[in-house]
Amino acid sequence: MAKRSIKENHDYTFKAKDFYELLDGQQERCALTGRQLTPENCTAIHRIPLRRGGTHDLNNICLVVEEIAQLKRSLLDDELYSLCEDLLQYRDRMDDQSKP
Repeated sequence: MAKRSIKENHDYTFKAKDFYELLDGQQERCALTGRQLTPENCTAIHRIPLRRGGTHDLNNICLVVEEIAQLKRSLLDDELYSLCEDLLQYRDRMDDQSKP
């Protein structure tokens, strides 16, 4: 089996204290959408995904709504924004084509 080339900080563990510090520091808002966060609707993600060279430390972690975490996966923030722009532009074109 091939080794994964992911930079990991094996000494760092994301703790509840870190979660609540991030939640407060982000003013209870999703780092990517601005939606209201609660402990029940959010998750911690790596801003730069580990598989893209990101590190597992607090400086590379933010809180987002669960739906964004599912979409983002290994994308960088700008790649996710670009994908969303494409999606919205395509939807607008399809809406325009369906109008009489």
